[in-house]
Amino acid sequence: KGASRAQAKATISTERKLAANTQHYILKLKFDAEFVSSMRMLVLASDAEVAESSYYLANVLGPKETQQYFANLSAGAYLKPLIKALATTRDLTALHRCGFDTNPASAEGLCLDSPRVLLEDAKAQKFIKLLLAILRHRVS
Repeated sequence: KGASRAQAKATISTERKLAANTQHYILKLKFDAEFVSSMRMLVLASDAEVAESSYYLANVLGPKETQQYFANLSAGAYLKPLIKALATTRDLTALHRCGFDTNPASAEGLCLDSPRVLLEDAKAQKFIKLLLAILRHRVS
């Protein structure tokens, strides 16, 4: 009985240490600005596709709805999520939340090879690559 109790205490202690490491890692990610910005970019870029998928799962439940849904797609409804996804590139509030500097006044006096411009360009490339991957998946 004493050995099993000691083993149980050791197991609990080990699990607490592992949980502490996991919680520490999660907290590091939660407050890591780069990670948060990346997740916001992912959500922004995939929002139109997620909304379309959610609509499909909630409303296309039988043969009649399926037939109507795919008839609408063939009539051009597949373009709506694509247009909505592309519109995210002009949503300055959402892009600002993703970490982009959307204040036009802050660009005054910058040259193309300044570190700030290069950083913004790298973030924009990351976002566009993600958006294009989602769009390619949608139309393939």
